[in-house]
Amino acid sequence: MFTLRRDVGSSIQFAPLQGTTLREHLSPEQVATLPDSLVILDGNKVFVKSQAVLHLLRRMGGPWSWAGRVASCFPTALGDVLYDLLARIRHRLFTPPREFCPLVPAELRKRFLP
Repeated sequence: MFTLRRDVGSSIQFAPLQGTTLREHLSPEQVATLPDSLVILDGNKVFVKSQAVLHLLRRMGGPWSWAGRVASCFPTALGDVLYDLLARIRHRLFTPPREFCPLVPAELRKRFLP
């Protein structure tokens, strides 16, 4: 929901890693190498973990775009270590949604691909 609400141009779409959208754009070999994590597919480029976060930030626009540009100055290895750390402790840092799977508002559902 964080990205959905802050994507200024409403240009970012979402799809599950196990869905048909990813299988249509990547070979089975490529899919097999992807981590069970955030994956961004932009054209023929694949971004994972911290690089995916940075790509999202730059695409979201506004101050998030600037944050993505500044964070890009750090080495990818450091970003991935921080990404993995935050992924492990995120439930302690952020309040989880009251509902296990919150419903996406109707106006945002069209941005989810199969």
